[in-house]
Amino acid sequence: MKEAKRVYLTKEEFNMIASSKLGEGYDAIVYRGINGTVYKIYKYDYNEDIIDKATEKQKTVKLTNLPQAAIYIDNKFSGYVLKRVRGLDLHHAWFLLSKKNKIKVLKELLIKVRELTDNYIYPTDIANSPLVGKHSNVKVDYKIHPQIIDLDGISTSYSDKEDKCLLSDTYCGLSLLFLELILGPDLFEDIDNLNIPYIQKLLIEANIEDDIAKRLSNLEGTYEDINKLLLTFSKK
Repeated sequence: MKEAKRVYLTKEEFNMIASSKLGEGYDAIVYRGINGTVYKIYKYDYNEDIIDKATEKQKTVKLTNLPQAAIYIDNKFSGYVLKRVRGLDLHHAWFLLSKKNKIKVLKELLIKVRELTDNYIYPTDIANSPLVGKHSNVKVDYKIHPQIIDLDGISTSYSDKEDKCLLSDTYCGLSLLFLELILGPDLFEDIDNLNIPYIQKLLIEANIEDDIAKRLSNLEGTYEDINKLLLTFSKK
């Protein structure tokens, strides 16, 4: 395998960009980089092998930007470079989109997740919602395309072969995300106490087949189940 790209900075060079902080999360701080990139610097120790895997898989992943290069500060792995995404969190953009554009965004998102899982990349935290105190892992850019973020191996797993457990976890999250957007966030404020029978009833009333409605309401939907939900939503 060809050696992955790396960015080496001295502590002094890093201090020069530290004033360009863009945001901060639980595990990392994001700074403005160069040429339309950002630098995500971890607060804790992480394994750089994940970033190497991401840069290798980018050769076959065409629809989503993965981490571009590992960053080393004074020769210690510290974070990675990624393309900067300008736009709104999907949950916030949702209320500004027309019905036509909502369908467009969800279709594209489903296709992008399918490409990732086909390449054994599993974004298991894709359902993160700012409506329940988290940041969204999907943004909608200014051309109304969904962009999946945080694909650095903390909220995403990379594998060399299919992992049915991670595949199930990914589509569990995607089921939750689609249901929350289509049925309304109020039903999902307390994720540990979902009213599954009521959600299933709403899906059946929307002409979703009983077995698919059962899987979706239990957050066990497959790609095909979520696609069926989307097709039904587009006809309403």
